[in-house]
Amino acid sequence: MPTRNVSLPDALDAYVEESVQSGQYANASEVIREAIRELRRSELEDRAKVEALRSAIADGLEGPFRDGSTVMAEMRKRIRTRAQTNRKRSKIA
Repeated sequence: MPTRNVSLPDALDAYVEESVQSGQYANASEVIREAIRELRRSELEDRAKVEALRSAIADGLEGPFRDGSTVMAEMRKRIRTRAQTNRKRSKIA
C-alpha cells in the first residue's frame, strides 16, 4: 500500500486524534481513508445530481411550451371554479 505524508491544520489533526482515542478508528490512517471514501461518495452523488439536472433541463427545453396568456386563462378559470365550490360549501355549513 502506498504511503503519503499529509499536513493537517490543528483543528483537523485534533479531530483525527479524537476519533482514534474514542476507539472509533484504530489509527489516523483509518480516519483519513474513511474521509477520502466519504469525499469520493459525495463527489459521485454530486455528479449524478448534476447529470439528472442536465437531463431534466434538456427534457424541459424540448417542450411542449404553452404561452403565458393560455396559462393565465386556465389559472383564472381554476380560481373561479374553486371560489364557487367554496361558496357552495360555506352555504351548506
